[in-house]
Amino acid sequence: MAVVDVAAYVADELQGLVLDDAWGEPRPVCPGHAHPPWVRIQDEAVWWVCPATGDRIERIWPSQSD
Repeated sequence: MAVVDVAAYVADELQGLVLDDAWGEPRPVCPGHAHPPWVRIQDEAVWWVCPATGDRIERIWPSQSD
């Protein structure tokens, strides 16, 4: 399994196990929507992506500073 796959898996699990439960609402927030974003691998990076529009919301891995 590639590192990018592991990063996507961890982000997806954290969203389901920690983020949703801790705040009682989707985290991170999908701008303009009530649903949580999905974790997707695009261009060798892991992103939060809007499931309705497919727009990238924020890069998860590698970090912006890498």
